[in-house]
Amino acid sequence: MAASKNQRVVFASGPYRGCVIGVLVVFALMTLGGLVDPVPSAAGPAWPGLVIVVILAVLIGRAIRLGMVIDRDDVTTRGLLMSRNTPTSGVLRVEAVGYSGQLNWYGQSRSLRMLRLDLQEGHRDVPMVIAFSGRAHAIEQRANTALGEVLGEQV
Repeated sequence: MAASKNQRVVFASGPYRGCVIGVLVVFALMTLGGLVDPVPSAAGPAWPGLVIVVILAVLIGRAIRLGMVIDRDDVTTRGLLMSRNTPTSGVLRVEAVGYSGQLNWYGQSRSLRMLRLDLQEGHRDVPMVIAFSGRAHAIEQRANTALGEVLGEQV
């Protein structure tokens, strides 16, 4: 699954996406439940609940696209709230490092790995792409191969 000059290579963690989407769907269903069958003492407007449902629907749409994309021009990391683009030429390599994020309260995991972009000006963690150690190294190699083919050199 290599990247040619016109192709995009997508890296994503299905279980992570599934967990995020699941939590957001549960919150949306709970909010809808409150709108459809409100507590008898709650006599107020429905619009705040509808706004929350719309926000959760937008976040579910964003969660479907969590991950990293290596393209001819940019490497894009897509988070729940924002996406960040980095010129492909500014990425030196991709490495798998110990996961540090919301799942482990920003501690350092020994068995769970995430991707990190080594940039010309530092690095950027990609906690949206996580895997256990063995699979993470395969993902790292695939990312470096795709990056090298896009740049036309071996990374």
